[in-house]
This record gives sequence, C-alpha cells and structure tokens, in this order.
Amino acid sequence: DGFGLAARKGGRSLLGGGGGNAILFYGGQVKRQVEDGLEALLANTAATKAGYSVILQVWVGADGKVTRCELAGSSGQSGVDEAIQAALPRLRASVGKPPPENMPQPIRIRLTSRI
Repeated sequence: DGFGLAARKGGRSLLGGGGGNAILFYGGQVKRQVEDGLEALLANTAATKAGYSVILQVWVGADGKVTRCELAGSSGQSGVDEAIQAALPRLRASVGKPPPENMPQPIRIRLTSRI
C-alpha cells in the first residue's frame, strides 16, 4: 500500500488490533502535510510543468513534525528529481500531534504531480 504496510498471509494485520486504522489515518495526514508543503516549494520549477510520480520516505518526530524526508526513487526526469531534492531540506510540515505508538518509519508516500 501507499504507506509501506502490507497484510500478512491469511489477512492478519501487521499492526494487530484496531491500531492499523490510527496508523493509516496518521499516514494520510502526513501525506497531506508533505504534499501541501512541497506544492509551494516546487512552484516555478521543472516539477510544476511535468507529470510525475515518486516515492518519498518521511520520518516524523515525537512532536508530529517531519524531521527527515528523502526521495526513495527517481521520477525518470532528472529536472523533476533535482527540484524535489532541492525542496526537501526546506520542507516544514507537521501533523501537530505525535504519531501513534508503533508507527512504522519511514513512512512511504507516493507524491504525484497535480497537473
């Protein structure tokens, strides 16, 4: 899935109990914050005019702030990859609350252009 989580054989959850929903919900919030933050940072770059999809690895601190974000693969377009890599250190994103207990990190996010 989009967060790097996969079910075990037999349909059992990797996360146990009902905690999976909280982890998926939190991951969705992180994704929205990262997408919104990068949208402004990528304005007027090669990424604004190109269709692309990349995977990001995101680490979230105990305070809910994104502490680290890396490009996990290429979009296949060097200009887009360079623009994203240049923007990531300037990214300021926060969910505003701590991640759920046992949140797997890094969180894998698929970033897709909005053109």
